[in-house]
Amino acid sequence: MKKIFTFFAALACVMSMNAVTYNVTVPAGTKACYIAGEMNSWGHTEMTKVDDTHFTLEVATATEAMKYKYCSGPDWKYVEKTANGADIDNRTYSANDVVEKWAAVYNPDVVVETKDIVYSVTVPEGTLACYIAGDMTSWGHKEMTRVDATHYTITLKAATDDAYKYCSGPDWKYVELNADDSDVQNRTYSENDVVAKWKEVYNEGGTINPQDVYYVTGNATLFKDNAWKSDAIAMTGADGVYTHTFTAVEAGVECQLKVTDGTWDASWGFSDLTTVPAGVTGNNDNNIIFTLAEAGDVVVTFSAEKITITGNFEASDTPVEVSYVLMGVKGDWANGIAMIKNESAESEEYMLIGQTIAEGDSVKVVRLENGTAKHWCGNVKDGCKELVLENTVNDNIVLAPGSYDFYYDVAADAIWIAVSTHSAIDNVAVENRAVKIIRNGQMFILRDGMMYNIVGQIAE
Repeated sequence: MKKIFTFFAALACVMSMNAVTYNVTVPAGTKACYIAGEMNSWGHTEMTKVDDTHFTLEVATATEAMKYKYCSGPDWKYVEKTANGADIDNRTYSANDVVEKWAAVYNPDVVVETKDIVYSVTVPEGTLACYIAGDMTSWGHKEMTRVDATHYTITLKAATDDAYKYCSGPDWKYVELNADDSDVQNRTYSENDVVAKWKEVYNEGGTINPQDVYYVTGNATLFKDNAWKSDAIAMTGADGVYTHTFTAVEAGVECQLKVTDGTWDASWGFSDLTTVPAGVTGNNDNNIIFTLAEAGDVVVTFSAEKITITGNFEASDTPVEVSYVLMGVKGDWANGIAMIKNESAESEEYMLIGQTIAEGDSVKVVRLENGTAKHWCGNVKDGCKELVLENTVNDNIVLAPGSYDFYYDVAADAIWIAVSTHSAIDNVAVENRAVKIIRNGQMFILRDGMMYNIVGQIAE
């Protein structure tokens, strides 16, 4: 794949950055202090000890707007708490911070003994998978082994006081709850755990048996009083092909629809269309949206988890501005990080170079049309799939923490990922006597008070 990059475009606005010094007073008995925040991609950076209850650290790449927290050790199990042990919100800069209490006090001189521990749990009926996440997994989700319909087990190298929770899927939206729907406190080891209920029940891949009934649902234009009811209209079908025809649909009014499994556990929409007919669009909820130019029939067909839709659709005259972003970094599923068109590629391709991926990030490439998400891609090309971790979340891409280059091939609807060496930007930094920095998870060059990204655009 041919890759040529151009650095340092025309100069525009100026952005200056000053070092920020963090000072914190900690409880007596604290052995060490770490800071984790946006300035270090939420990694744990050890601070300098001033005396037994004071620590300090100057961070050249920080700004006072960046969020952060303190920990007594290099792990979130040592995070700061309020005086009564409650969680605290992310901090914004204060010249003199005070930590009231630690979740646990880290002692670098004490070696924590770990051993193989068998975790066993009884789960509610209807559970399709079970995951454990805790100190022993760095709070990543580790899939457990199914024993039978209501029992799961796993053996992990752990300490007996490691905290953990269970989830019905590889995401916190599937976390366990108490019977009264309240949050479950972090567990410590028990030979036989019991989950009362799940916040949501995970249905891996949204796949259901082809002999089951599928449904179509949507807005009031098509469904009147049954608008967005998950089992509004049952589709007719045989041999894995299901269909429904809407007859005499009114012209000139917006229609929205989706296909479901009869609940909202699994649904299919715009991103699942086999082809996108002119005049059909989508939105952030993955709904299929259209307006008819003339009153008539609309036929919806569902097969192999793909949708085909036909009708006399009215094409919009509004110009469409298309852009591509990488979403999911630091849990950002609203805005994303803009990708740059690779003019040197043989086909239409967009790239993001030197992107820092932190622990817990799961990402996708998203196509935006006039700022609205229209298509989501988590497909990884052959040849780089070994970079993707096994605990992929909801078809998103999960990578080990590090710096990566992303290239999205539009025609193939697939992503090439490479471990970033930063060699190109390093060379630019040396040649221009500039400083290479990481800010908000992206790599920049800082020179003469101005900050540039990998392709030479001035950062806003």
